[in-house]
Amino acid sequence: MARFDPALETHPLLDRALLKDATLSSGPNRLAEGRRRAWFTYPAGNGELPILLANGRHFTRFRDVPTMKRDDHDCLLNDLCLGIANLEDLPQIALSKQYLRRGVPLRITPRTPTETALWVVKPWDRFRLDAPLPHTAEGLEALHTHLQLIYRYKDNNEEALLIGLELFNLLLELKEGVQLSGIAQEGIFANLEVFTQRLAREDARELYGWHPAEDERVFRLRVEARDGRQVLLRDAI
Repeated sequence: MARFDPALETHPLLDRALLKDATLSSGPNRLAEGRRRAWFTYPAGNGELPILLANGRHFTRFRDVPTMKRDDHDCLLNDLCLGIANLEDLPQIALSKQYLRRGVPLRITPRTPTETALWVVKPWDRFRLDAPLPHTAEGLEALHTHLQLIYRYKDNNEEALLIGLELFNLLLELKEGVQLSGIAQEGIFANLEVFTQRLAREDARELYGWHPAEDERVFRLRVEARDGRQVLLRDAI
């Protein structure tokens, strides 16, 4: 339960009010204690509490996956994929509607720093989102505790990413452009890094790239076999 502690959830306007009302005798943890008290005692506004459980901003979408309408389900799947795309620093043009039609961009991190950004593109229709239910005794109902983001390779093998509520919340915030500096991310993103690296290695014969010298253009690098040789081609798209 400590991971859902309301004291971990910031709310700038409410925090100022809580600090104003708190006294010095409340101790160094007066803001944390005020947030917890507010979660229990503040009246709801427009159907929502003014402060939420930690990582609970998108809880409703997480909970409702098994019963979502198709359009809502597809929208959520797209949002999670865009959250993964925003995990690495991609040029803005790679995330424009024009290029997102091609698929989900996943940046390739070079071994040495370079001004050129390179990424692969994964087709949207190869991703799906499932909500597996835990095994229960007969007559006992249960909700899912994790989601599975599944990618289907060209050979029909699959790669699955397990998404708990914490990672779910962070991916949706990444999609919205929220910066995650200061958050302990190593444990949360460990499986995500493995997932994206495996997808990026699926077919490294075609890459997309961008260079600040031509910041309004995207180019494509691909390898073709010609006369028994492999030829590297660069096309502007």
